[in-house]
Formats: sequence, structure tokens, C-alpha cells
Amino acid sequence: MSLTVKIAQLLLDAGCDPTAETADGKTALMLAIEKVGKMFWSWELGEITKC
Repeated sequence: MSLTVKIAQLLLDAGCDPTAETADGKTALMLAIEKVGKMFWSWELGEITKC
């Protein structure tokens, strides 16, 4: 199962409305994926020093 599918399942299981959007049109899934991507690239670049 891909990470995106796992994130989506976690959000749905937590009761998130998959159609709810921010003022700029982003859904909870889009925001979560953006955050995970930023964390990954920070880790790849050695910018994360602790969890």
C-alpha cells in the first residue's frame, strides 16, 4: 500500500471530511502529503536533527 493511500485511510478513519477545503482549495489529504514531502526532503538534506 502506498504512503498516500495510508495517509488517506488514516484521515478517513479519524473522521476527516475528504471534500472539506481550505480557503485556497486544499484538502486535508493535500496538506498532509505536502507536510510529509517537506519532512522527507528535510531529512534527505540532513535538516532534521531529532524526531
